[in-house]
Amino acid sequence: MNESAKLGCTSLAAKIRAATSTLSRAERRVVRILHATNFRAGTASVANLAAQAEVSGPTVIRFTSRLGYASYRSFQEAAEVEFAERVESPATLYQRGRIQSRPTDLDAVSGNILNSVKETFDRIDRVELDKIIKLLANERRHICTIGGRGTDVFAHMLAARLYPIRPNARAAGAQPLGFSQEDQLAFMGPRDVVVAFDFRRYEESTIFFARIAASKGATVVLFTDAWLSPIADFASNVITISSDNSSGPYDYWTPCLGVLEAMLEMLTSEMNPEVIGERIRLSEQYSRGLLAQGDSPAFKETNEGEPK
Repeated sequence: MNESAKLGCTSLAAKIRAATSTLSRAERRVVRILHATNFRAGTASVANLAAQAEVSGPTVIRFTSRLGYASYRSFQEAAEVEFAERVESPATLYQRGRIQSRPTDLDAVSGNILNSVKETFDRIDRVELDKIIKLLANERRHICTIGGRGTDVFAHMLAARLYPIRPNARAAGAQPLGFSQEDQLAFMGPRDVVVAFDFRRYEESTIFFARIAASKGATVVLFTDAWLSPIADFASNVITISSDNSSGPYDYWTPCLGVLEAMLEMLTSEMNPEVIGERIRLSEQYSRGLLAQGDSPAFKETNEGEPK
Protein backbone atom coordinates (compact mmCIF):
# COMPACT_ATOMS: atom_id res chain seq x y z
CA MET A 1 0.00 0.00 0.00
CA ASN A 2 1.35 3.45 -0.93
CA GLU A 3 2.01 6.08 1.74
CA SER A 4 -0.93 8.32 0.81
CA ALA A 5 -3.37 5.39 1.02
CA LYS A 6 -2.04 4.49 4.48
CA LEU A 7 -2.81 8.03 5.67
CA GLY A 8 -6.23 8.13 4.04
CA CYS A 9 -5.37 11.02 1.73
CA THR A 10 -7.89 11.79 -0.99
CA SER A 11 -6.85 14.95 -2.86
CA LEU A 12 -3.87 14.89 -5.21
CA ALA A 13 -2.08 17.60 -3.22
CA ALA A 14 -2.56 15.67 0.04
CA LYS A 15 -1.25 12.48 -1.55
CA ILE A 16 1.86 14.28 -2.74
CA ARG A 17 2.41 15.80 0.69
CA ALA A 18 2.12 12.36 2.33
CA ALA A 19 4.54 10.77 -0.14
CA THR A 20 7.14 13.57 -0.14
CA SER A 21 9.73 11.73 1.92
CA THR A 22 9.65 8.72 -0.43
CA LEU A 23 10.01 10.61 -3.72
CA SER A 24 13.20 10.49 -5.78
CA ARG A 25 14.96 13.67 -6.89
CA ALA A 26 13.49 13.33 -10.39
CA GLU A 27 9.99 12.81 -8.99
CA ARG A 28 10.38 15.95 -6.91
CA ARG A 29 10.92 17.86 -10.16
CA VAL A 30 7.49 16.70 -11.26
CA VAL A 31 6.05 17.94 -7.95
CA ARG A 32 7.65 21.37 -8.42
CA ILE A 33 6.09 21.73 -11.88
CA LEU A 34 2.70 20.69 -10.57
CA HIS A 35 2.84 23.24 -7.75
CA ALA A 36 4.22 25.97 -10.03
CA THR A 37 1.25 25.56 -12.41
CA ASN A 38 -1.47 25.03 -9.78
CA PHE A 39 -1.54 21.40 -11.02
CA ARG A 40 -2.54 22.38 -14.54
CA ALA A 41 0.60 20.64 -15.87
CA GLY A 42 -0.87 17.39 -14.55
CA THR A 43 -3.70 17.59 -17.08
CA ALA A 44 -1.21 17.35 -19.98
CA SER A 45 0.14 14.18 -21.59
CA VAL A 46 2.91 12.09 -20.05
CA ALA A 47 5.38 13.43 -22.62
CA ASN A 48 4.34 17.04 -22.02
CA LEU A 49 4.58 16.80 -18.21
CA ALA A 50 7.93 15.00 -18.50
CA ALA A 51 9.27 17.73 -20.78
CA GLN A 52 8.16 20.51 -18.41
CA ALA A 53 9.76 18.74 -15.45
CA GLU A 54 12.85 17.76 -17.48
CA VAL A 55 12.49 14.10 -16.55
CA SER A 56 11.72 10.93 -18.49
CA GLY A 57 8.28 9.55 -19.26
CA PRO A 58 8.84 6.46 -17.10
CA THR A 59 9.66 8.78 -14.17
CA VAL A 60 6.25 10.42 -14.52
CA ILE A 61 4.53 7.03 -14.60
CA ARG A 62 6.46 5.81 -11.54
CA PHE A 63 5.50 9.02 -9.75
CA THR A 64 1.76 8.62 -10.45
CA SER A 65 1.88 4.95 -9.46
CA ARG A 66 3.62 5.83 -6.21
CA LEU A 67 0.69 8.11 -5.41
CA GLY A 68 -1.72 5.20 -5.90
CA TYR A 69 -3.18 5.94 -9.33
CA ALA A 70 -3.89 2.83 -11.39
CA SER A 71 -3.58 4.73 -14.67
CA TYR A 72 -2.20 8.02 -15.90
CA ARG A 73 -5.72 9.03 -16.92
CA SER A 74 -6.82 8.69 -13.28
CA PHE A 75 -3.98 10.99 -12.31
CA GLN A 76 -5.02 13.51 -15.00
CA GLU A 77 -8.58 13.52 -13.72
CA ALA A 78 -7.33 14.19 -10.18
CA ALA A 79 -5.14 17.03 -11.50
CA GLU A 80 -8.12 18.54 -13.33
CA VAL A 81 -10.16 18.56 -10.11
CA GLU A 82 -7.22 19.99 -8.15
CA PHE A 83 -6.67 22.79 -10.66
CA ALA A 84 -10.37 23.71 -10.81
CA GLU A 85 -10.70 23.90 -7.02
CA ARG A 86 -7.50 25.88 -6.57
CA VAL A 87 -8.44 28.68 -8.96
CA GLU A 88 -12.02 29.13 -7.79
CA SER A 89 -12.66 32.83 -7.19
CA PRO A 90 -15.25 34.43 -4.90
CA ALA A 91 -17.35 34.96 -8.03
CA THR A 92 -17.42 31.26 -8.95
CA LEU A 93 -17.91 30.25 -5.33
CA TYR A 94 -20.86 32.63 -5.09
CA GLN A 95 -22.41 31.24 -8.27
CA ARG A 96 -21.96 27.70 -6.94
CA GLY A 97 -23.67 28.74 -3.71
CA ARG A 98 -26.60 30.20 -5.62
CA ILE A 99 -27.15 26.89 -7.38
CA GLN A 100 -26.92 24.89 -4.17
CA SER A 101 -29.17 25.38 -1.15
CA ARG A 102 -27.84 28.26 0.90
CA PRO A 103 -28.46 28.58 4.66
CA THR A 104 -30.41 31.73 5.48
CA ASP A 105 -30.65 31.69 9.28
CA LEU A 106 -28.01 32.26 11.92
CA ASP A 107 -28.20 28.76 13.39
CA ALA A 108 -27.46 27.13 10.02
CA VAL A 109 -24.61 29.51 9.15
CA SER A 110 -23.01 29.31 12.61
CA GLY A 111 -23.36 25.52 12.45
CA ASN A 112 -21.38 25.42 9.20
CA ILE A 113 -18.66 27.62 10.66
CA LEU A 114 -18.42 25.57 13.86
CA ASN A 115 -18.23 22.38 11.82
CA SER A 116 -15.30 23.76 9.82
CA VAL A 117 -13.53 24.73 13.07
CA LYS A 118 -14.10 21.27 14.55
CA GLU A 119 -12.94 19.54 11.37
CA THR A 120 -9.77 21.65 11.36
CA PHE A 121 -8.88 20.76 14.94
CA ASP A 122 -9.76 17.09 14.44
CA ARG A 123 -7.38 16.85 11.48
CA ILE A 124 -4.44 18.79 12.90
CA ASP A 125 -1.23 16.81 13.12
CA ARG A 126 -0.36 17.22 16.82
CA VAL A 127 3.31 16.39 16.23
CA GLU A 128 3.52 19.01 13.48
CA LEU A 129 1.85 21.63 15.68
CA ASP A 130 4.21 20.89 18.60
CA LYS A 131 7.20 21.39 16.30
CA ILE A 132 5.86 24.78 15.22
CA ILE A 133 5.24 25.86 18.81
CA LYS A 134 8.80 24.94 19.81
CA LEU A 135 10.14 26.91 16.84
CA LEU A 136 8.18 30.00 17.84
CA ALA A 137 9.14 29.62 21.50
CA ASN A 138 12.87 29.52 20.69
CA GLU A 139 13.98 33.11 21.33
CA ARG A 140 17.20 32.53 19.36
CA ARG A 141 15.10 32.31 16.21
CA HIS A 142 13.86 35.39 14.33
CA ILE A 143 10.19 35.18 13.38
CA CYS A 144 8.85 36.78 10.20
CA THR A 145 5.18 36.40 9.26
CA ILE A 146 3.77 36.96 5.78
CA GLY A 147 0.39 36.75 4.08
CA GLY A 148 -1.25 37.94 0.90
CA ARG A 149 -4.45 39.70 -0.04
CA GLY A 150 -6.78 39.13 2.89
CA THR A 151 -4.57 36.57 4.64
CA ASP A 152 -2.18 39.36 5.62
CA VAL A 153 -4.48 39.87 8.59
CA PHE A 154 -3.29 36.53 10.05
CA ALA A 155 0.37 37.51 9.55
CA HIS A 156 -0.11 40.83 11.35
CA MET A 157 -2.15 39.27 14.13
CA LEU A 158 0.44 36.57 14.85
CA ALA A 159 3.30 39.08 14.82
CA ALA A 160 1.35 41.45 17.08
CA ARG A 161 0.69 38.68 19.60
CA LEU A 162 4.27 37.38 19.52
CA TYR A 163 5.98 40.77 19.81
CA PRO A 164 5.10 41.47 23.47
CA ILE A 165 6.14 38.01 24.70
CA ARG A 166 9.33 37.29 22.71
CA PRO A 167 11.92 39.38 20.86
CA ASN A 168 12.54 39.40 17.11
CA ALA A 169 9.01 38.89 15.82
CA ARG A 170 7.73 40.99 12.92
CA ALA A 171 5.34 41.01 9.98
CA ALA A 172 7.03 41.25 6.59
CA GLY A 173 4.40 43.68 5.35
CA ALA A 174 4.83 46.15 8.22
CA GLN A 175 8.30 47.53 7.57
CA PRO A 176 9.11 51.24 8.08
CA LEU A 177 11.21 53.59 5.91
CA GLY A 178 9.52 52.51 2.70
CA PHE A 179 11.28 49.15 2.36
CA SER A 180 9.35 46.41 0.58
CA GLN A 181 8.93 42.96 2.10
CA GLU A 182 11.27 41.55 -0.59
CA ASP A 183 14.06 43.85 0.64
CA GLN A 184 14.22 41.76 3.80
CA LEU A 185 15.15 38.58 1.93
CA ALA A 186 18.78 39.66 1.62
CA PHE A 187 19.21 39.26 5.38
CA MET A 188 17.42 35.90 5.79
CA GLY A 189 19.38 32.95 7.12
CA PRO A 190 19.22 29.70 9.12
CA ARG A 191 18.12 31.48 12.30
CA ASP A 192 14.97 32.83 10.63
CA VAL A 193 11.52 31.25 10.74
CA VAL A 194 9.05 32.43 8.09
CA VAL A 195 5.39 31.78 8.94
CA ALA A 196 3.41 32.04 5.69
CA PHE A 197 -0.36 32.17 5.25
CA ASP A 198 -1.42 31.18 1.74
CA PHE A 199 -4.92 30.11 0.74
CA ARG A 200 -6.48 29.60 -2.67
CA ARG A 201 -5.98 31.36 -5.17
CA TYR A 202 -2.40 31.41 -3.88
CA GLU A 203 -0.32 34.61 -3.96
CA GLU A 204 2.76 34.79 -6.16
CA SER A 205 4.41 37.35 -3.84
CA THR A 206 3.97 35.10 -0.77
CA ILE A 207 5.24 32.04 -2.64
CA PHE A 208 8.26 33.99 -3.95
CA PHE A 209 9.14 35.32 -0.48
CA ALA A 210 8.87 31.90 1.17
CA ARG A 211 10.82 30.15 -1.60
CA ILE A 212 13.75 32.58 -1.47
CA ALA A 213 13.79 32.51 2.34
CA ALA A 214 13.93 28.70 2.27
CA SER A 215 16.76 28.76 -0.26
CA LYS A 216 18.74 30.94 2.16
CA GLY A 217 18.32 28.43 4.98
CA ALA A 218 15.24 29.83 6.75
CA THR A 219 12.67 27.44 8.20
CA VAL A 220 9.30 27.91 6.47
CA VAL A 221 6.05 27.18 8.33
CA LEU A 222 2.89 27.17 6.21
CA PHE A 223 -0.77 27.65 7.09
CA THR A 224 -2.87 26.73 4.07
CA ASP A 225 -6.11 25.10 2.95
CA ALA A 226 -6.91 21.53 1.98
CA TRP A 227 -5.66 22.08 -1.57
CA LEU A 228 -2.19 23.07 -0.32
CA SER A 229 -0.32 26.17 -1.44
CA PRO A 230 2.72 25.54 -3.67
CA ILE A 231 4.75 26.53 -0.58
CA ALA A 232 3.96 23.07 0.79
CA ASP A 233 6.53 21.72 -1.68
CA PHE A 234 9.41 23.16 0.35
CA ALA A 235 7.91 24.12 3.74
CA SER A 236 9.33 22.35 6.79
CA ASN A 237 5.98 22.33 8.60
CA VAL A 238 2.44 22.55 7.22
CA ILE A 239 -0.88 23.10 8.99
CA THR A 240 -3.98 22.59 6.83
CA ILE A 241 -7.18 24.48 7.54
CA SER A 242 -10.68 23.23 6.65
CA SER A 243 -11.80 26.51 5.14
CA ASP A 244 -14.15 25.40 2.36
CA ASN A 245 -17.49 27.22 2.29
CA SER A 246 -19.91 25.47 -0.03
CA SER A 247 -22.63 28.09 0.26
CA GLY A 248 -20.94 31.49 0.05
CA PRO A 249 -18.40 33.49 -1.99
CA TYR A 250 -15.64 33.39 0.64
CA ASP A 251 -13.92 30.47 2.34
CA TYR A 252 -14.04 30.46 6.13
CA TRP A 253 -11.22 32.18 8.03
CA THR A 254 -12.56 31.40 11.50
CA PRO A 255 -10.83 27.97 11.64
CA CYS A 256 -7.41 29.53 10.94
CA LEU A 257 -8.01 32.16 13.60
CA GLY A 258 -8.98 29.44 16.05
CA VAL A 259 -5.80 27.47 15.38
CA LEU A 260 -3.69 30.60 15.89
CA GLU A 261 -5.41 31.38 19.19
CA ALA A 262 -4.89 27.81 20.41
CA MET A 263 -1.28 27.78 19.25
CA LEU A 264 -0.50 31.05 21.03
CA GLU A 265 -2.02 29.79 24.26
CA MET A 266 0.04 26.59 24.04
CA LEU A 267 3.11 28.63 23.14
CA THR A 268 3.07 30.53 26.42
CA SER A 269 3.31 27.24 28.33
CA GLU A 270 6.62 26.57 26.54
CA MET A 271 8.12 29.84 27.78
CA ASN A 272 9.18 31.20 31.16
CA PRO A 273 6.03 32.81 32.66
CA GLU A 274 8.07 35.38 34.61
CA VAL A 275 9.88 36.48 31.45
CA ILE A 276 6.59 36.73 29.56
CA GLY A 277 5.02 38.79 32.37
CA GLU A 278 7.95 41.18 32.48
CA ARG A 279 8.00 41.63 28.70
CA ILE A 280 4.25 42.37 28.61
CA ARG A 281 4.68 44.87 31.46
CA LEU A 282 7.53 46.60 29.62
CA SER A 283 5.66 46.63 26.31
CA GLU A 284 2.79 48.52 27.95
CA GLN A 285 4.97 50.86 30.01
CA TYR A 286 4.74 53.70 27.50
CA SER A 287 1.38 52.91 25.94
CA ARG A 288 -0.74 55.94 25.12
CA GLY A 289 -4.40 56.41 24.49
CA LEU A 290 -5.71 53.36 26.33
CA LEU A 291 -9.01 54.42 27.91
CA ALA A 292 -8.62 51.80 30.61
CA GLN A 293 -5.81 53.86 32.10
CA GLY A 294 -7.31 55.97 34.84
CA ASP A 295 -4.66 58.70 34.47
CA SER A 296 -5.32 59.41 30.78
CA PRO A 297 -6.56 62.93 29.89
CA ALA A 298 -9.59 61.45 28.12
CA PHE A 299 -10.53 59.49 31.25
CA LYS A 300 -10.20 62.56 33.47
CA GLU A 301 -12.18 64.72 31.05
CA THR A 302 -15.10 62.32 30.70
CA ASN A 303 -15.28 61.82 34.49
CA GLU A 304 -14.89 65.48 35.43
CA GLY A 305 -17.67 66.72 37.62
CA GLU A 306 -18.89 63.30 38.65
CA PRO A 307 -19.48 62.86 42.40
CA LYS A 308 -16.55 61.35 44.23
